[in-house]
Amino acid sequence: GCASLRDIDYLRRMQGKGVFYDRMMTTIFERYVANVEAEALAGVTYEEIEANLRKAFKQDNTYIGQTFHLVLEPSFRKAMSNIDTKFRTKGYSRKMDAVFSMENGVARSFPDFESRNLVPYKDPDKKNRVYIFVPIHEITDNYGYMIFGDNVDIVGNGNHLFEFVSRFDVIMSKVRQNISLRMLNKKLVELTETDVLTNVKNRAAYSAKETELNSLIRSRSHLAFAVGLFDINNLKRMNDSFGHEAGDDYIVNCCSTLCTVFRRSPVYRIGGDEFVVILQGDDFKERDDLFVKLK
Repeated sequence: GCASLRDIDYLRRMQGKGVFYDRMMTTIFERYVANVEAEALAGVTYEEIEANLRKAFKQDNTYIGQTFHLVLEPSFRKAMSNIDTKFRTKGYSRKMDAVFSMENGVARSFPDFESRNLVPYKDPDKKNRVYIFVPIHEITDNYGYMIFGDNVDIVGNGNHLFEFVSRFDVIMSKVRQNISLRMLNKKLVELTETDVLTNVKNRAAYSAKETELNSLIRSRSHLAFAVGLFDINNLKRMNDSFGHEAGDDYIVNCCSTLCTVFRRSPVYRIGGDEFVVILQGDDFKERDDLFVKLK
């Protein structure tokens, strides 16, 4: 019952509360970062990624504060359509993409801004400001930077700030990798469904289209289309008389004619001299005139 024992008991209880509190705050932080990551990775296009990040930051600004800006290099946008995009390794571009910009809790929209201004928006009524600038990068590739403004609590909590910055670098790297994988998969599909000689779709692509159309027919969807089947006359005579190179030219020219006449419909090469066209839209409506034109 002496004072020293009471102090020890108090310290023990406070220590127990502290452990629980720290664990709870770590869980909340992990959920926050996981939500930001899920939103970023859910986007398929650059525009979707931007919109999802804005949504995540608007929902909860616990770890970014009332004044926060996310600025990305234009090359990050370009990388969404070209996996060979080169990123800057020093400095920043003259114009940057302001993905998210919030000043004093109010989100603002900036399509782009001059990087020499450093911050997309500054409150003219505030003279003295404290900004923390943090680069976003993957090894030497420069993605952009984040700005934390006027938030002593966030800046003072070095563990959460450092952890958030580190994790966000990883998130943006994952976004880039996901986009690259999607693009590579798309290219692989295009390669497996493209005829090497004519560059139109091949038999595998036609089989996939056939499956798709049959599925739509079974679901009683309203469809308006026609299947045009064409074969090239005298291909064997062409090969025998002038050689296979001339025969290939003959196939390519005939295919080009089909693509020109049915320019709004997909063309498939399903055999050596056989082609299929799925007439749709205006080509379907004008099919009689187009057949006359082809003849």
